[in-house]
Amino acid sequence: MSSDASTAVADSDQVFCFRPYEVKRVKYKSYTKNGRSRPFARSGHRIVCDDAAIYCFGGFNPNMAVVTEDDDDAGSRCLFQELWKYDIVRKEWSLVMGPNHVLPQELASNAMILLGETLIVFGGTGFPFGVNCSNRVYVCQPEKKPKEMTEVEVKGDLPPAQYGQAIVYHDGHLYTIGGTEGFDYTCDIYRLNISSKTWECAYACRQDIRDDPPGRYRHEIAIDDERIYIIGGGTSDSAFSLASIPTYHIRENVWSYTATKPDPNLPLPGVPTARKCHSCVQYKTDQGTEIVVAGGYDGRTYYGDIWKLNLSSLQWQLMQKSVLPHPLFFHDAACSSAGCGPCGGKTTGQARLCTFFENLGWKVFRVPETATVLLSGGIKFSDLTADEAYKFQENLIRTMIQIENTFFELGRSCTRNCLIICDRGVMDASAFVSKEKWERMLKTNTWNPVELRDNRYNHILHMVSAANGAEAFYSTEDHACRSEGVDLARELDYKSAAAWIGHPYFDVIDNSTDFENKVNRMIECVCQKLGIDTGDRLLTTSKKVKFLVSELPVDSLFPAFQDFEVVHHYLQSAGPRVQARLRKRGQNGHFSYIHTIRRPHLHGQSIEVKTQLTHRDYLNMLTQRDDAHFTIYKKRRCFLVNNQYFQMDIYKEPGHPRCKGLILLETYTSLSGDKLKCILPKFLNIVKEVTGHPDYSMFNLSLKEDWSNTKKFCYSLHDQDE
Repeated sequence: MSSDASTAVADSDQVFCFRPYEVKRVKYKSYTKNGRSRPFARSGHRIVCDDAAIYCFGGFNPNMAVVTEDDDDAGSRCLFQELWKYDIVRKEWSLVMGPNHVLPQELASNAMILLGETLIVFGGTGFPFGVNCSNRVYVCQPEKKPKEMTEVEVKGDLPPAQYGQAIVYHDGHLYTIGGTEGFDYTCDIYRLNISSKTWECAYACRQDIRDDPPGRYRHEIAIDDERIYIIGGGTSDSAFSLASIPTYHIRENVWSYTATKPDPNLPLPGVPTARKCHSCVQYKTDQGTEIVVAGGYDGRTYYGDIWKLNLSSLQWQLMQKSVLPHPLFFHDAACSSAGCGPCGGKTTGQARLCTFFENLGWKVFRVPETATVLLSGGIKFSDLTADEAYKFQENLIRTMIQIENTFFELGRSCTRNCLIICDRGVMDASAFVSKEKWERMLKTNTWNPVELRDNRYNHILHMVSAANGAEAFYSTEDHACRSEGVDLARELDYKSAAAWIGHPYFDVIDNSTDFENKVNRMIECVCQKLGIDTGDRLLTTSKKVKFLVSELPVDSLFPAFQDFEVVHHYLQSAGPRVQARLRKRGQNGHFSYIHTIRRPHLHGQSIEVKTQLTHRDYLNMLTQRDDAHFTIYKKRRCFLVNNQYFQMDIYKEPGHPRCKGLILLETYTSLSGDKLKCILPKFLNIVKEVTGHPDYSMFNLSLKEDWSNTKKFCYSLHDQDE
């Protein structure tokens, strides 16, 4: 969000969002039906955001007050006692709280953060600046009713009333550093225990006896697991360097200075000039935490440059392709997880998967995201009519199919083992159009879901969004919080996953572990499907579990599901320990065909080789049917419950009487015991777990002879995938 100088604020109604190496103006519309449709231009305000909304609090504009003779209150009308919300998806402004609400009087140079769904405001000043300062803590939950901002009753050693301080949350504490009351500047550190609401002075700076950093205001903060970094800042007549960064070591409770490295592509000094009143955001990447510093002021010069610093390498980089529309200071910036860090982990996961298989000697192709390719050519969804948007989506799918086909042809001609990774799949589009439009699109292009979903891709991996299951990123220490941003992310994530329900090899990689192990689980999942032994490199414990279900509930109790006709034929095999079978699976007259050979591994573990067949190959192989087995007919129902993918097999006639009314539920998980029970669908009447029980093996269920009279009964099962 932008503003001009505090002494001369332009009549600006612009919001800027950051894309890679680009600052783009966002066109928005009014949500407010009556009264003001957007915030007035301002400086000294604060903004925070989640994945769905930006919240703007306070600010100052001297041009807004109409001064009359003997008007002692004109200055206060330069301040904005209000909280605004900008909906990122709808591109709409709305006033959350204003004149009719009780809000702080100190409205300039506050400090503000968003923890989960709770907005925290601390400090700040009224007008004239420095006359009335605050050390009060206010909280509000802008997405809940009633709309109110309340003061937190605190105790302990309170920090002084100041403005221009910076705050950060770490390990159950709210840290505040520095600030001024208008004359004296500090760099003292106070922290508030969120649970006990108790303040304490963590560090009092003494430059006379230690090499502590000088006092400052309008600085910014970055943080990693062990350190707090003070980025710039200044006093009324000075600004501090960003070449050597004051660094507070949280555990040791000491200060040091961290030397940074200049941008190697620039002449010396190659680092940002000293500045205050700039903005700074941070986010995580594969290369470590990075911060982005934009704009600022050194007492003489206003800046419009944008710099990036990696906290691991300590390397500065000037974003030479990026520049603010005009120099800014006393502005603010915020960063959403969707824009600047791993959300589900798809991008990181693809890179790691690519590296893993290349190290095995495989050839890896990565199919780019078609939407990104097309949208980078200047197409803007906001400029399209409904009909144009429909045609664009249709042509996007056609283009995606053609691009994928190019890579698929390369894969077929490759003489090495080859892995093709698609950033997106065709069915993703169905999640973002209405059912009617999707079905019309399928009919017009003679597409069918079985071909697009089941036959086109060998394996589907859904990396669950961090908004769904990674509560640590959206909560305080002991409270899992939700917000509109999180809810929206969850909804979109669920739609994306639901588009692939029914694929025969669909795996959901949830957030039950940390991000590193999440990526490892994804790689292990791919390796398992390809029959590659990773040893203990990826440390996965996921396995298939199977449950007996007593009866089928009504369809209305299920979440979104897909039903398939499934037919299994066991084939004559080369030996008694080798199993071979055919599977026909599909819906609405469209089918996919798989041939599976299952044989024991050298070390007693089973290995399966699966081959996708054409319809002709399937018919030819049916001549090898084993007359000792019934053909198995099933209805397979696929659905998601709390990010857990389930397949339920409902056995149908004709078949052996032992299969009559049989319903088996399967899923893959690393959980066991009570934790496993907790993830099972509550609307199903589950009788017992039958994992590994030979009585519920499809091979045994299909035998024509009674089990007591046959030598074919298989007692030893090794995680069959049926």
